[in-house]
Amino acid sequence: SCPGTMPLPCSPRRMCCSLAARYSAFVGQHRRKDDLAQRVVLGRLDRLKKSLLRWGLARPTTLDAFVPWRVLGPRGVYVHGPVGCGKTMLMDMFCASLRDELSGGQGDRVRRVHFHSFMLEVHQGIHRLRTHDLCRDGRQLQRLASHLAEESSVLCFDEFQVTDVADAMILKELFSCLFSHGVVVVATSNRAPSDLYENGINRSLFLPFISLLARQCETLDMSLLQAAPLQDFRMRNAHKDQSQKSSYSHPNDMKSLAWFEALFRDLGRASTSSPEAEICDRHLVTAHNRLLQVPNTLGRVCRFEFDDLCRKPLGAADYLALAENFDAVFVAGVPRLSSTLHNETRRFIILVDILYERGRRLVLTADVPLEALFEELPVHSVPLDDAWDVDISKRPPARTLAYEEVDWSHLSSVGSGAHVGAVQELRVSDSGGASSGRHTTYMGDNVEWSATGRLGVSLAELSAVQDVGFAFHRAFSRLVEMQSQEYLNVAHERPASM
Repeated sequence: SCPGTMPLPCSPRRMCCSLAARYSAFVGQHRRKDDLAQRVVLGRLDRLKKSLLRWGLARPTTLDAFVPWRVLGPRGVYVHGPVGCGKTMLMDMFCASLRDELSGGQGDRVRRVHFHSFMLEVHQGIHRLRTHDLCRDGRQLQRLASHLAEESSVLCFDEFQVTDVADAMILKELFSCLFSHGVVVVATSNRAPSDLYENGINRSLFLPFISLLARQCETLDMSLLQAAPLQDFRMRNAHKDQSQKSSYSHPNDMKSLAWFEALFRDLGRASTSSPEAEICDRHLVTAHNRLLQVPNTLGRVCRFEFDDLCRKPLGAADYLALAENFDAVFVAGVPRLSSTLHNETRRFIILVDILYERGRRLVLTADVPLEALFEELPVHSVPLDDAWDVDISKRPPARTLAYEEVDWSHLSSVGSGAHVGAVQELRVSDSGGASSGRHTTYMGDNVEWSATGRLGVSLAELSAVQDVGFAFHRAFSRLVEMQSQEYLNVAHERPASM
């Protein structure tokens, strides 16, 4: 999908124009191909915009967490399609146009957020309510949804994806509350609703959310909206841009490291008012008051080794803190990312997504050329009944993970292509050992067992690992664009804080 960092025509408060007019201006300014599928999606978004303008987004006078504000707003839109087909660009045009035409401060009630960031906020909100004993009746999600609805009437989610069991188990209740308060959702994704949380643990518990999403949002598949296959616009434009070596160098030799260090110092000194500024370390406060050490900073530029940023147990909250505090992130020593490095690959992809979303610059030195950075990533399975390289006495007493036949026929429709009736589902059994959380269990010397049957993968991360092979196409496409001069120009023009 196209970047949220791209400047859009018809700037706020200057003029109001239709989405079609904005799109035509964008195509002309950036010499892009006029795309039929994008036109169709814009037409549907334009109808939603007109409905919202008639409906109005005024804050309700009262919003009790336990007496939902049952106003049926317009049906939202869920847009999915392959990498680079322009989904994010279209949603950004919709948000900008809607905000422009709303009056009386109502434009502030349209919120555009990356889904990673939103779910991080949700978990932080639940944690805050629990730790401060602000919700003794156990209805943290209802109170949180009420607060979100007070702030926003329209939520626009970029890169809607569900890979974590902790997210999957709360989405139905959270979004039921949001929809009952009249919140309208617009979302972009690489996956159809029926494919969300695919092969996830206890997926039958997640299917009611898919049904809810199908009722509340019209689904548009961009790959079906035109006869010709959709093309990745980043790949098309990469051939026109000769500046692609400006943020990526390989191999990790002395020449690359010298270029890397010189560029780090140049950008760092350019970002600070003091030409005598020295490289220093900083500590950033992230989620739950955790401290993230940033070993090398110069102005609004920071530098890491790949091992420090992607091999350590960091996550979206840490990478968001980097994006909020720095304009450029330098990472040295990136290896070829393969199925044997699924955790490191997943973290690297999250880092790329967040920096791209915020329009930040990412400078890399790597072992291989960019086109070879990502190996095809099948899921690396270790069957639970296969031979182990440990004594049988050290093996877990019973399996905690198994395929069971589950009857889904009682569930309402979950969208086209979904299974109906009895299916095989990955379930967690009542007996057995550890690794039901985010950590694996270590036994003996350098021996690790996980309830997922995957070395180094906890139950909470299983779906995320299965999704890595899917997500690397998006990450590669974004890395290509992040080296283009057009992206660097926009990133350079962004304000220091957002």
